[in-house]
Parts: sequence; C-alpha cells; structure tokens
Amino acid sequence: MGVIDFVTNEIVSVGNHVVPVFFACDNNFVKYMMVSIKSLADHTDPLRKYKIHVLHTDISAENQKRVKAMEQPNLTIEFNDVTERLERVKKKLLIRDYYSSTTYYRLFIADMFPQYDKVVYIDSDTVVLKDVYNLFRYKLGDNYVGAVHEQLVMRQDVFGRYVEDVMCVSRGAYFNAGVLLINSKIFRKKNMLKQFTDMLNTYSF
Repeated sequence: MGVIDFVTNEIVSVGNHVVPVFFACDNNFVKYMMVSIKSLADHTDPLRKYKIHVLHTDISAENQKRVKAMEQPNLTIEFNDVTERLERVKKKLLIRDYYSSTTYYRLFIADMFPQYDKVVYIDSDTVVLKDVYNLFRYKLGDNYVGAVHEQLVMRQDVFGRYVEDVMCVSRGAYFNAGVLLINSKIFRKKNMLKQFTDMLNTYSF
C-alpha cells in the first residue's frame, strides 16, 4: 500500500477550477479504493471542487452506489466504463499475475477527457495524507508526467540492472506509476496511447 505525504512549498490561492482525480479499479478491488477515496476526501479543501473519475469495466451497480454515497458538497464521483477502448487494444496488452488490465486504464484518460489538460492519477491502494491539490497545482511545462523515482530500482542493483539492460531505460529515469500528475495535453499531442501499444511489441519482458 502506498502512502502519499505531499511536500508543499508555496501556497496557491483557492480557485474555482475542478481538481480531476482518476482511479482505475475492478469490482473485486472496490473496498480498497473506497479507503483511498475516503482518505482523499478527508483532506480536501471545502472551498475547492474535486471530481473523481473511476475507470472500470465491471464494477456492479450496487458497488457504484456504495461509492457514490461517499460524495460530499465539494467532491463528486463518476464511473467511466472503458470496455470499448480496452477492446481496441486488448490484444497488444501484456497481462501478468501481479497486475491486471486496470494497469493500462490510465493511458485512456487524455483521449477520453479532452476537457482536462492536466489530471491526477492515484492507484486504488493508496492512502492520501494531504490535500491532493498540492500535487495538482504543480506546473508541468512540456513534461509528460510529474512523478517520483522508483526507490526499489534506484536502491537495489538487481532491479536497476534489469531496467537498464532489458528496458533500455536509465534507472534514474524510471518512476513509480502509482501516483502521477499527467500532462493530458501533451499525451494527446504526442498520441501516447499509440506510442505505448506500439512499444509493447518492441520489448520482451
């Protein structure tokens, strides 16, 4: 389970813009996502508006109702079915015992939600300890994402070598994808979903 403890510096004044936050989840993982959403909701600013999008293919109406009951005046929750988009690329996706197709849902965000130039993505097993706006407010410039280095890769040579020798990525450039500030505008401009699925046929894991 990840724990976010966002480091803040300059405090930005409260605005009227919505803070968009995305989760990817399946029906079996809803109870864990609810813990994450509760932790996020408990640390929101009542003067800001937050919109949670849950990307899924199989969350039942009953579970959706339970999650929607967690809404509050400054926070709304919406379920977005990605079945159709997943089917388009499903044959290209690598699925392993330690991750499912939900891993890839975050790649659909930029194209599915053109109203957002920037979004926060959080894995469903993450506990949020401060206002997620502290992450959202960072300026990305032309960077694709805002992220943190994957510490296991950085500190354990066996993982660092794997990343560099097999994936051809510097261990210093390898990041944790469980908490991301995504530059959706750049993702759309560079057609990142296509680039990603094309690369799946290039690398062998």
